[in-house]
Amino acid sequence: MNRGHIRKRGKNSWAVVVRVRDPQTGKSKPVWHTVHGEEEDAKKKLSELLYHLDRGTYVAPSRLTVGQYLDKWLEDRRHEIAWNTYRGYRRNIELAKPEIGDIRLEHLKPADLRRLYRTLIEDLDYSSTTARYVHRTLSKAFEDAVNV
Repeated sequence: MNRGHIRKRGKNSWAVVVRVRDPQTGKSKPVWHTVHGEEEDAKKKLSELLYHLDRGTYVAPSRLTVGQYLDKWLEDRRHEIAWNTYRGYRRNIELAKPEIGDIRLEHLKPADLRRLYRTLIEDLDYSSTTARYVHRTLSKAFEDAVNV
């Protein structure tokens, strides 16, 4: 079975298509990614996507922002966790959202998180302990996102 291919879209635009198994139906479906640049860039992206598919770390494209994901993640766990844990997670998420909440989830990079922690400590005068709590909350949320 062909797991992926590239197709020219425009002057400097390529479609990279990979086949992904739908977890609900079990059927394979195409997922399209756009790459701007040369054909080599599209080939590299295809290789990268197939690598992630093979290792189970593939994340499908989505318009979901980090803030929207974190709010939904917390709401989905509201009745599974203790009230004080929920309050702590909510506080940590609210501290993170001004810096990273508007970034699309699939575009979040480690540099964005480093900037968040630096902003919390240097610009907003929170302690390194608070930054560590925010980090732990985000790590848990993002781990759950990958394991869905």
